Amino acid sequence: METPLPTRFFKIIFESILQAKKLRMPEKFAMKYGGELSDIACIYDPDGIAWEMRLTKSSNQIWFDGGWQEFVENYSIRSGHLLVFRYEGSSTFRVRIFDMTSCEIDYPSFDGGNEHQIDDDDDDDSVEVIGSITYPNASPGKSKKSQISSEKKLHGSLASQGTQESKRSTIPAARMLKSAHPYITITMKSYYINNGYLHLSRPFAAAHLLPSKSVKLQAGDGREWSVRAVMGEKRMTLTTGWKDFVRENKLEVGDVCVFEVISRTSTPVLKVSISSST
Repeated sequence: METPLPTRFFKIIFESILQAKKLRMPEKFAMKYGGELSDIACIYDPDGIAWEMRLTKSSNQIWFDGGWQEFVENYSIRSGHLLVFRYEGSSTFRVRIFDMTSCEIDYPSFDGGNEHQIDDDDDDDSVEVIGSITYPNASPGKSKKSQISSEKKLHGSLASQGTQESKRSTIPAARMLKSAHPYITITMKSYYINNGYLHLSRPFAAAHLLPSKSVKLQAGDGREWSVRAVMGEKRMTLTTGWKDFVRENKLEVGDVCVFEVISRTSTPVLKVSISSST
């Protein structure tokens, strides 16, 4: 009888693996699940930090390849370390890392401590609001015109969790709009701009985006991007396709994005209004 998900495998790190700068999955696992794995995998560490990794396939062999070296460097993985992978389906893995003392490592923040660490309870940069919203006037797409002038605390399902500035939504200077669509407001952090993923709060995603495993992001001019969506224990992560959206819309750190759920078909559509930080 086929073993139900999740399933696990481990890999001992040898010097040859470090030199190759890629990691091969066990052949038995590759033969069983290789057919369902996409070209991009999403790996979560125990702190909930997501890593997008390109997979290379050949016959019955599969490697974690593109992105693997950055993963190794971030966690200071050395010869003799042991990695335990838990496969959860939909090309999604969770990993635990043990060093040569046989103890689990202390997981660093994403960039080694100089940046804001994203943990499982971190929804500080997003606020959900369901109901009518009003935007000041502006043109579609990204606007470089004015400093965001109105900062207003939004009383949505997450607003009661805190009063810090990151729980506040900056109303984007995009255009005059009234909408009854549910939406979420997120300030772009450096890790969202540079590392190919975006987190959405689980309450918002569970209410409006599940069970879809992908979404469409729609810019003000009607262009759309298909983006992979992976639901974790505490949040949904947008992965493959998000980097293209960032690049083609010239998003920068500090920009404020409002994601409106304007369609709830099998692939939900989120209309994105962008307000520049400069």
